[in-house]
Amino acid sequence: MRSARRRASRGELARACVVALCAQWVTACGGADAPPGCGGSDARNLLLLTIDTLRADHVSSYGYARPTSPHIDALAASGLRFAQATATRGETWPSLVSLMTSTLPAVHGVLENGFAFDARIPTLAEALRGCGYETAAFLTNMVSSPHPGFEHLDFYAQDGADDAATAAAVAWLAGPRREPFFVWLHWIGPHAPYAPSGRYLAAFRDGDAGDVDTGLSTLRRIQTERRVLSEAELARIVSRYDGEIAQVDAHVGEVLAALERSGAAQRTLVVLTADHGEELYDRNFFIGHQMSVYSSVLRVPLVFSGPGVSAGRSVEEVVSLMDVAPTALALLGIHAPQTFAGQPLLRPGEVLPPPDVAFAQLEPRQVYSIRTHHWHYIEFPRFADQTAGEKRDYPIAAEELYDLERDPSERHNLVTEHPEVAARLRARLAAQMPSQVRVDAPDLSPAVRRELEALGYLDAH
Repeated sequence: MRSARRRASRGELARACVVALCAQWVTACGGADAPPGCGGSDARNLLLLTIDTLRADHVSSYGYARPTSPHIDALAASGLRFAQATATRGETWPSLVSLMTSTLPAVHGVLENGFAFDARIPTLAEALRGCGYETAAFLTNMVSSPHPGFEHLDFYAQDGADDAATAAAVAWLAGPRREPFFVWLHWIGPHAPYAPSGRYLAAFRDGDAGDVDTGLSTLRRIQTERRVLSEAELARIVSRYDGEIAQVDAHVGEVLAALERSGAAQRTLVVLTADHGEELYDRNFFIGHQMSVYSSVLRVPLVFSGPGVSAGRSVEEVVSLMDVAPTALALLGIHAPQTFAGQPLLRPGEVLPPPDVAFAQLEPRQVYSIRTHHWHYIEFPRFADQTAGEKRDYPIAAEELYDLERDPSERHNLVTEHPEVAARLRARLAAQMPSQVRVDAPDLSPAVRRELEALGYLDAH
């Protein structure tokens, strides 16, 4: 893994400020007394469902033509759907740490998979545990990463991991437990390699006559060798990706059914989202996600359902995954840690004015992104001194600007046509994003290295 280095330390100052605020929020940082504002709403429990590598526009309730997601769609119909939710990074560990801490990667320090975040920064799980919640997590990715705040923590990294995690969570919901509770499930299914099982393997083979392999090594070579795919080959890749979505959607249905059988559904807030999407050959011959700052990777589904959430509505403005934790706490009637940088999107029975802005960053290349409902601006300050290899592998311009209303696929860079828009968004980006951060990539433990190699992020040795 490459080292991410920049010159000064605004990001370190940002983290120092977060830690100072953390000291004021006693329980989330390990104090004995619970803060005021623990509960008081109709929602009592929290069920967080996150799906790896799920781009929003391959979910049926987000306009996809294929029926990939009947259970997710039903959940969206019962609650509130955010149409333009945005991840902070196109990698799992940085993105989900942003969700859990409501801070940007430059603040929490997880710039890439394998980095460790500052344990002094409070998390959603710690905030809930500080209010007396029983906390449990069933995870099929990030198995070598720390997850503070969970009393019960199960990892699944073998074949059939999603099946095992689902079965364990279903058993936990049915077993002896107390309320209030916070349960988090993370399914890895749609992540490459695309290998749905059983009926999901052929679920979307309509028109797919390609024979391209959908394993990790082949998908990586497509990008590094700049291989031109036929329509049939790309159709096969997409059909298998969609089959993975349908398979994990069935797991969503299993868990929601178990919640209903447990008798706790009417007291439980359910949140469903993803860590990031997938490029799927949209640009630069790239199938994956970790090098992209485009909407195919940053735009993810986000659904809230349960007590205090209006049913059947959709919010069209841009929101961030950093807004998830403060929103969940607001609906549960719990005060958020002062370090949380996101904002509540909902209160019981009320939709709050959305921020209509989301920030993202791509490290270690130091590429920064700001999305609004109308525009997506991308800045690459190091464009002039990037290596030739980086240019060849995944080119990003010094500045890019896309009109999302007219060009949602982000094909036409308008930075020269609209310099005033670019300047305005550049200034807003500079004011928000900690820059000049110096962070050295960690020495990876054998366990972390094995996990990243298995997921295709590192070359196996």
